[in-house]
Amino acid sequence: MSGSIQVTEEYLFPSLVWYADISGSAKINKKLIADIAALRASSKSVKKSNELGWHSPTNMHKRGEFKPLCDVIDGMAGTIKDSMKVGSDRRLIIETFWVNVNPKHAYNALHDHPNSAISGVYYVQVDDKSGQLRFRDPRGAKRMDPWPVASGQKSDMRHWDRVNYKPVAGRLIMFPSWLEHDVEPNLSDNERISISFNMVFRKSSA
Repeated sequence: MSGSIQVTEEYLFPSLVWYADISGSAKINKKLIADIAALRASSKSVKKSNELGWHSPTNMHKRGEFKPLCDVIDGMAGTIKDSMKVGSDRRLIIETFWVNVNPKHAYNALHDHPNSAISGVYYVQVDDKSGQLRFRDPRGAKRMDPWPVASGQKSDMRHWDRVNYKPVAGRLIMFPSWLEHDVEPNLSDNERISISFNMVFRKSSA
């Protein structure tokens, strides 16, 4: 057989991640840092995926000081819902919402968020050494025999089994709740402060 073969390459079953840098976040974060300090002084830590860090109760979206951020989350979730062609009879609502304060060496172990549709994180206080958010390829079978990349060649997204996101103050990241992730140890002398949440679909009110 002679001649070249026309090959079509398609990307199937994508794992989507959405992010946005929030306007006016410096002012928002300054107030959040103060509010979180007060909250931390009055609330015991909850044990979830956090190791060495402080984790607030998971109903913080019901407190008034977090309403401005919840409104931003709701707006971004609405944009994602429309992009994914979800009908107008469904809406995403915040089901759980909590604060993470990770001092030096604290981290979050590999986990996912069952019983929810979308999860996310908003960064309140971070720097270059705060530790990255790391997503793991959910296709476990792919890790059994990874394709070798030739010497001198760079791997691309077809080869990756992890994707890392550097934390940026004021950035809001959302992702499917089933997408496994962890957070690297904080190597900074400053506390890493973030807010995480889970959202579920509910029927829209008439």
